[in-house]
Amino acid sequence: MQSPVNIITEKLLETLRSMVCMAMRVSYRRGATVSEISSFLDHWAPAGDDRYNEGVVEQVLMGLHRDGKVELAGARWYPRGLAH
Repeated sequence: MQSPVNIITEKLLETLRSMVCMAMRVSYRRGATVSEISSFLDHWAPAGDDRYNEGVVEQVLMGLHRDGKVELAGARWYPRGLAH
C-alpha cells in the first residue's frame, strides 16, 4: 500500500503534466520557451503560488519529451503530432 504522501505527490505531478501539456496544445502550437509556458500557467494559478516556476515546467517538459509528446528545437518546445 502506498503512503498518502506518495499518492498526493503523484496526483500533483500528473496535474502539472496535464497543465503543461494543455498549454502546449492550446496556446503554444507554434512552440514556446520554458519562460513563456511558465508565465502562461502562472497567470491561471492562485496568487502567490509558485507551482509553475521555470524549473518545474522544464522538468515536466523533459518528461513529456521522453514520452514523445513534445520536441525541443533550440530554446523552443513544440507539441509533437500537430501541424506547425
